[in-house]
Amino acid sequence: MLEIARRPILAMLEAYFMARRSMKNVTISLDEKLLQLTQAEAAKAGVSTSEFIADIVETALAAKAVKTGKNRQLEALERFFAGPKLNISENGRMPTAEERNARR
Repeated sequence: MLEIARRPILAMLEAYFMARRSMKNVTISLDEKLLQLTQAEAAKAGVSTSEFIADIVETALAAKAVKTGKNRQLEALERFFAGPKLNISENGRMPTAEERNARR
């Protein structure tokens, strides 16, 4: 069920990130040790340092989008359940199938 809920968000993110035809340059500052670790991990992954950092940012943004989508769904459920109570019982009992389906 979670997979179904994630599809629209992931599809949107996938389309966004796959359309990275025009890459922009960004200058970031890293201390020497962090830079060395990043370069080593990028080499292990077989990608450039720039691509490695871009992948990390993409992953973080995708995780945030999925979490945000999940929060919206939870908030909608909470609003529904906090809303006015439905009066579906008759004389303190739930209606039978015949009573529910009777044409009135």
